[in-house]
Amino acid sequence: MSATSSATGIGASVRRKEDFRFITGKGQYTDDVVRPGETRAVFVRSPYAHAKIKSIDVTAAKKMPGVVDVLTGAQLATDKIGNLICGWMIHSKDGSPMKMSAHPALAASKVNCVGDAVAVVIALLVYEHAILRPTDLSRLGVAFFNLNGYVSVIFFVATLADVLLR
Repeated sequence: MSATSSATGIGASVRRKEDFRFITGKGQYTDDVVRPGETRAVFVRSPYAHAKIKSIDVTAAKKMPGVVDVLTGAQLATDKIGNLICGWMIHSKDGSPMKMSAHPALAASKVNCVGDAVAVVIALLVYEHAILRPTDLSRLGVAFFNLNGYVSVIFFVATLADVLLR
């Protein structure tokens, strides 16, 4: 092996053609493309690691300017919108199709992690930034019953120790 490395191959510095436009602020992203009448989706997510959804009141949110619709997990289930699916079908050694657990696009009755989507607000693009404000999203009345999900092992062990030592 020579003391000098070649200009090509693994680990070689490669001058990229597209970098200049991005570092000078002249890059264009898909979010920069705006079409007349374009709508965007804003997801409402669970603040709880494990909770039952007691209710979702979409009345006030649907009356907000620019809102086209508000969808909930219960509505998707009623409309028979299926689960999110794996990108490809995997088969077992015996040839049977893989077993998949249910994974709905929006939680209908229970959330299983912080950030589970419980509703989606569809709004015209010109109103999107107003809807993204937390004060406006609070108009979508979501009530949870916290099932005390544990978000860290340390919290779980501390809680378990507290229960056992009582």
